[in-house]
Amino acid sequence: MERQGIVGERIAPPTVGTEREVLRGHLEFRRATLAMTCAVLDDDALRRRSCPPSTLSLLGLVRHMAEVERAWFRCTIAGEDLPLVWSDDGDFHRAHDPRAARRRSRPGRPRSSTRGGSTAQRTRWT
Repeated sequence: MERQGIVGERIAPPTVGTEREVLRGHLEFRRATLAMTCAVLDDDALRRRSCPPSTLSLLGLVRHMAEVERAWFRCTIAGEDLPLVWSDDGDFHRAHDPRAARRRSRPGRPRSSTRGGSTAQRTRWT
């Protein structure tokens, strides 16, 4: 249900603003959507594949989002040379404990390393 810019417990992304404001708003909305979905599920439901033959699960989607944001913000923008988190071939199935991924997806958890980094290394937006 949408009311005055609020969708569920999320803030609707802006449709006007600077490039940074619009991008940040959309990223926050997508993160909140996935976090809200995952927050109500147990570990088995998070690992359940959506529909065969796909191997996609919500846990896999969380892992994918984490890796993509890490690659863009820390490697591409900040220029850090970091190894892949999950595996060299992009296989998310060989990942860490799913309970840890669930804890990382909780709403309200600080994500400064994917939100512009430290004060000294803020992302430069156009």
